[in-house]
Amino acid sequence: MAFATAALAWFDNAPAGGSDDGPLWREIAGLVVSALAVVVLAGALVVQWRGNRRRMAWSSPLVALTRSQRKELWHQVRDDGDVPPERLPLARHLAESIAGQGVVLVLNLGVVLLWTGQLISAPSLWRLGLVAVYGTLTAASAPWILRKQRRARRFLADHPAPSAPHEPPASRRSGTV
Repeated sequence: MAFATAALAWFDNAPAGGSDDGPLWREIAGLVVSALAVVVLAGALVVQWRGNRRRMAWSSPLVALTRSQRKELWHQVRDDGDVPPERLPLARHLAESIAGQGVVLVLNLGVVLLWTGQLISAPSLWRLGLVAVYGTLTAASAPWILRKQRRARRFLADHPAPSAPHEPPASRRSGTV
């Protein structure tokens, strides 16, 4: 503890008895942006939790597939290729999972806002670099995520869910196999 106190006193650049805080307007603006970021993040987390509740990642049927099988299934969903009828529920599950990934952009925006609020209230070169890099990566990934989401929604529109999921297929009802 004494070593930590000595190190803090040694590396502290603040003048004795003074404060190196920035202007009050900058601290308030940074706090407001950070509070907005917390609201955005909390809202996005709630939306993501509600959306993923019925498609829990560990109990997903996609976990049983190999990487190549998942890629093949995504290619069928993405290119609106012919999906065998027995794999259609699995393909719809994958498309539903991908269609709900837009919230990732909102989460990333919340993190950018959080770091921007920190940058406003306590400017530093590393915070500026962090906001610039993370903001650029978020902006660059947005078209890719939105394109995947559009393709998944188009697949879901082209392949609607059966009206009664508990009802057996027509071939079983008629007694034919």
